[in-house]
Amino acid sequence: MTNQNNQYYNQKYFDLKNQLIIRYKCCVITGAPPNVCDIVYIQPLFRLTKSKYDIDNCLLLRYDLINLYNYNQIKICPNTLKIKIDEPYYASFNNRRIYIHKDSVIYLIT
Repeated sequence: MTNQNNQYYNQKYFDLKNQLIIRYKCCVITGAPPNVCDIVYIQPLFRLTKSKYDIDNCLLLRYDLINLYNYNQIKICPNTLKIKIDEPYYASFNNRRIYIHKDSVIYLIT
């Protein structure tokens, strides 16, 4: 039974990632291709009232940016959709305006 559960959740994860690839086509910050990107959650999973597989609560980020995002070193202004990165190595991305789906902006505000 556990193996079936793992397969179910793996399939849900890959379906979500494929939906994000269709929606964003690349990393929302760098424009990197989707094969070097993974899912990040806008709102942490412990705060969610909906399913963790809600596409509106997810973004596609390049692998090296995921930890920065998870440790709040990447901030996205919900009003302007400009990013601020605290890590000096990535300073060239500061104040870059990014595209986020309109239904996802709600998660930035709350």
